[in-house]
Amino acid sequence: MSELIELSPEKERKQSESSDTEYDPQFKPIITLPEIEIITNEENESELLKIRAKLYRFDSVIEPPEWKERGTGELKILRHNENNSVRVVMRRDKTLKVCAN
Repeated sequence: MSELIELSPEKERKQSESSDTEYDPQFKPIITLPEIEIITNEENESELLKIRAKLYRFDSVIEPPEWKERGTGELKILRHNENNSVRVVMRRDKTLKVCAN
């Protein structure tokens, strides 16, 4: 039975040759996209605090009421440079969508 499973010397040699060579594909981009400046509305504000945080919301509609996660990411406290108003902004990781403003 083990004789049937064993590979012939030719097959072993082909497998060892193919595993020795490394394949490193190189893909060229079809088009090059220009870099654009993203406007976050934080340009006229100075950062007072920046920490990682999780945001939860309390869902009282279901029974029993429970806390549900709203997002995980960077929480920033920003002060406007002209009128000195302060606001809290939180953006989710990876998607950078605003989950608290």
